[in-house]
This record gives sequence, structure tokens and C-alpha cells, in this order.
Amino acid sequence: MTVAQLFDVESDQWNTQQLQQLFTAQQVNTILISALKPRRVHGKIDRLIWNGSVSGKYSVREGYNMITRDGQQSDSVQGQIWKDFLKWKNVVPKIKLFMWRLLSHALPVSQNVHRRIDRVSPRCQRCEQENEFEVHAFFYCPGSRAVWFGSNVGFRVEELPLEINEAVRHIVKNMEEDDIRCFAYTLWELWKERNEAVINKKRFHPHKVLQQVRNWLMDQNVQIVQGSQKRAPQAYQYHRHGWQILIDASWDNTKATGTANLIYKGGNMVAMQIARHDLNDPFLAETIAMQEAINHILNHMQIQPHEQVQIFSDCFNLVQAVNEEDMQFVQSWRAQLSIQSIIQQVRDMGDKITVHHIAREAIGPAHELENWARRSQQNYQGPPNLIRWPSIQQARRLHTGFFQQVEEAPP
Repeated sequence: MTVAQLFDVESDQWNTQQLQQLFTAQQVNTILISALKPRRVHGKIDRLIWNGSVSGKYSVREGYNMITRDGQQSDSVQGQIWKDFLKWKNVVPKIKLFMWRLLSHALPVSQNVHRRIDRVSPRCQRCEQENEFEVHAFFYCPGSRAVWFGSNVGFRVEELPLEINEAVRHIVKNMEEDDIRCFAYTLWELWKERNEAVINKKRFHPHKVLQQVRNWLMDQNVQIVQGSQKRAPQAYQYHRHGWQILIDASWDNTKATGTANLIYKGGNMVAMQIARHDLNDPFLAETIAMQEAINHILNHMQIQPHEQVQIFSDCFNLVQAVNEEDMQFVQSWRAQLSIQSIIQQVRDMGDKITVHHIAREAIGPAHELENWARRSQQNYQGPPNLIRWPSIQQARRLHTGFFQQVEEAPP
């Protein structure tokens, strides 16, 4: 029924009898005293109007003005983040465009597509657990969580706001420019891998995202050396009489996992340990690599009273969990048990063992070794000269570009 059918055309008045059949007495009285007059719709059909303008007609200008008025607070957050991003140097335009689309809610995540095409499901096609809004697609989805667990960017997914601009601001507020660039590039690679899974129906590979980011970081380092910037990489101090262990892990879509520990004494490699496992959790793989390193220390290394053991890992969340003894963000019960064991063993050793987060590019030899272990399906523990690892010569000493020897034990 239309509004015109509630008028008596001959008397030019509301059709009181019909109104009483459809509405309550109070509603009828409200309609009868309405300023709307029947003559305004005589001879015309009902039409949709837009309340954003006096004429009832929509225009692009009127729509823009309404968005500007209603979204001032959200735009303020987005605008400030975007202004910061525009200051970046050495950032390719495609990353800036991608970040603008993300912060403008213009990426075709399932929930955004559903708003325009009702037949498209808003559910995440990777996990089938929640609707795929921006924060879910990039952070909450289990596949995305796996990426951040293995990345250099340290934050707790559980603490992120549900709105993407607020979430990004929460993550980058205390970051240096280089870390923000790495964060943005990780988002870009994650989005490309997500599209491969959703559009081309391929399996989502967190390790592929991490590998692409690692390659990008290495390229950035080369560009910094060759370009006008002369920024030196961060140097990690080690005692010339102490022990240093580089650990890393990798996994693929067949659940094949490689773990590696490179053991150095005063910067010279003295032993290595590699193992192949079948796991489906990259964070658990990193945890097992550290557990293997701790076990090697306890079972095979004779540590003197004046010596200290430094364990270096590029998994920020694992290092944070061990050092702060906080496992709130750890989802896997197996990883929780392993971390609890590591924490207890570190306690038992007093101040002999320290665990440090290290940049991914500084741990390159360990990464190459665990990838080789995963592909070759080898398990080995012992001196480096008894194994045919192609990169053994380059890894015999700690990289002087990332490690600095000191006489006294570093704090």
C-alpha cells in the first residue's frame, strides 16, 4: 500500500476509515494533524527521497558534504595516519595506494563486498569462523596471526581495536619509520596471499608472506648501502669468551618444519643442530627451535662460571613471552608447555642465559640452514665440518655487520 491510497481523492482529506484499520488511535491522531497535505501527492506516484538535501534529490556534492560532516572523528584518525605515511621515503607508490585503500575501507574484504552485493557471503573464506572485516582479514584470521607471530613486528592481536584505522594507529604509534615501512609491506604481501587463497582457491601460506618480506628487507639493506643513506645496521654485542646461538624455524604447506641452531663461541661457529618435524603452527616451530637450543646448552655445553649464553631469535612474540613470562597471546597449548619449560630452564641457569630479539636479516645463516634441513629431511647435531651444508663457509663467523665483539659481557 502506498501513501496515496490513504487519501480520499474526492474530499481531498485523509481516509480516516483506512487509517483506523491500519494504525492505533494515537497514531491516527498524529497522522491527521500532520503538516503533509494530500494535494502534494495528487496525480503523482510515491518516490524515494534522500534526506541529505532540501530537494530530496541526491548529488555527489551533497553526499560528499554529508560524509565530511558525519565522519569528522574517523577522518581525523585516518587523516593523521595518512599524513604520517605520506612522509615516507623510498616507498613505492603501490604500497602507499594500498595503505590508502585499506584505511579508507576500500579493499574488497568479504564484509565490504556483502554490503554492495547481498548474495556474497560476509564470512571469511580462509577460516570460516567470522565475518571478514579488515581487522579480521589482516590480524584475527588464524593464517594472518601466523604471519605476525613470525614477523619482526611485535604487538598483541588480542589488544587491537576492531576498526582498522584505530588498529593501525595502535600498532605504529611507537614505531620508527623503517619499522612502519616493514609493517606496511607485510600487510601488502599478506593481502596478495589472501587473494590467492580467496580468488584462486589456493592454500594460504604464511611462510610465503614472511619469505617475501625477508627478501624485501634484504633488498632494502642493499639499497641503503648503495644509495645516499649511510645508516649502519644495528650491532648486537657479544662477549668474546661467551656463547652465541642463532635459532630459526620454517614450515611449508605439507606441515614439514625445519629447525636450526647455530652455536658460536666468541663469534666462531663450533656446533650446529638441525631437525625436521611435522607441524602446522609456525609459532610452535619457533618455540621448538628455542627448546632444542636450551636442551643443547644443558646436555652438551660446558659453560664456565665467567661465561654467558646469548640466544638470538627473530620471533619477537616468543622472545617477549620468555623474557616477560607472559603467554596470554600464545594460542597453542603445545607452545605454552614448551615456553613454560624454557622459562623454568632459564630460571635454573640464573643469569647465564639471556634471550634476545634480533632483526631477521641478521639471522640469515640460521634461516638458510633450517630451510635446507626441511628440504633435505636431515637431522644432525655436532661440529659443522661433518655436514655438507652449501653455505657453511659464509656462516663460520658471526656477521660483523650485525654483531660486535666486546671484552666485557654485554648487559
